[in-house]
Amino acid sequence: MFSVKTFISTLKQKSRAQHEGFTLIELIIALSVFMLFLTLSTGAYINLVRANREAGENQKIYRDIRRVFDTLAEDIRSKAIDFTCVDQNSPYIDASCLTNFEGEHQTVIALIDTKTSPLERTLYRFANGGVESIQQTLDLNGFGWTTLSGWHSLTADTTVFDGGYFEVFPLNDPYAQENVQDDEIQWQPSVGITLKYKRYTFKTTYSSRFYGTTALYSL
Repeated sequence: MFSVKTFISTLKQKSRAQHEGFTLIELIIALSVFMLFLTLSTGAYINLVRANREAGENQKIYRDIRRVFDTLAEDIRSKAIDFTCVDQNSPYIDASCLTNFEGEHQTVIALIDTKTSPLERTLYRFANGGVESIQQTLDLNGFGWTTLSGWHSLTADTTVFDGGYFEVFPLNDPYAQENVQDDEIQWQPSVGITLKYKRYTFKTTYSSRFYGTTALYSL
């Protein structure tokens, strides 16, 4: 026998079952969206942390490079380039500088302070992944250089360059007596500096403000 009450009860049960199934689907979708958002947020956070770390490392590298350039700029501008480490035709060639060249590039430069007596000079070199300097004084008796201290690094231990070199121009001493008539090399001496770090290459050039008229060793 058909019962209206039974029919209505059956419809309510079907409606409840359909409603519960729809809620489960919504829950699955919500969880999926949440997991996707969480994954994207985590990835963005990791990338942000990595970018901040790399930015911090790059700032340290730039500070080291700036320190190297500033130190070299001050010395190159205020001192004279010692061409005995560059000019292989010089009668005063420094034997310790004969291994200075890698192709047309120099790995060592020497800068002389002409205001001191006896003369003092600073050698700079690219070695051990960094830039190092050493102080020397001219031994007037033996006509050689006496080292005052060991090599000192201008860069932090955490900074490791992939390469570097100097380019002195001209290669011959324009102040030497034997070169004063050679117009091709009568230029104000300058030093080009190249530093390589990972995929970056940093270059700059500084001119010496020493205006000598004779060879340094004749002063």
